[in-house]
Amino acid sequence: MTKNQIFMIAAIVLTVVMIVWKLVSRARTKRITDELTACMMAGDFERFDALADDPETRKAVYPFNLTYAKLNSYLMRNDLEKATAMFDELRDFRLSNSQKLEVSQLGFNFFISRDDAERASYYHDVINSLPGNEAAKDNINAIYEIIVEKKTDRLQQLLDINEKLDDMRRSSNEYLISEIYASMGDEKNRQKYERLAKKHLENYQRMLSGRK
Repeated sequence: MTKNQIFMIAAIVLTVVMIVWKLVSRARTKRITDELTACMMAGDFERFDALADDPETRKAVYPFNLTYAKLNSYLMRNDLEKATAMFDELRDFRLSNSQKLEVSQLGFNFFISRDDAERASYYHDVINSLPGNEAAKDNINAIYEIIVEKKTDRLQQLLDINEKLDDMRRSSNEYLISEIYASMGDEKNRQKYERLAKKHLENYQRMLSGRK
């Protein structure tokens, strides 16, 4: 057997070993991520936390995927401080544009709901810096202008489309209308559209419950 043949056989063996290792690694990653997801959906957060902190999980699951899973688990259990910490941690990751959009939309809505204008503004700027995604930008900019900048010029536009929307989108639309009336000092209409927003949100939640 020549030296070249030896090196060729060694290279083939090494390639086979690498392929097997990748397949095993992928299977292990899928098994762990499937279990993390199952724990979240079942509300078994004690098991989720133990699995997420396991050294095997840290080796098998990409840091972004693990951090994002932990973020969603904190949102599901309404742990606002830990969710905020995960959002702040994700700001240090190098993300693709699609990941930036996904995280930023979630972050923007989360911090808007917490009246954290500084962090909401950060995600607003990230979304507007990304190429494309004009529909997402229009939606984020409308919310930002109404809630953070207290602008009122979109009122008629929102009123015109309101009755054409389904309950989920109508609830969000009516909440923005109520915010505009609050900025205008119109307390009567603010209360009216806040009540309507709650009513259509409840309708949507009942519809979801009926599907289960």
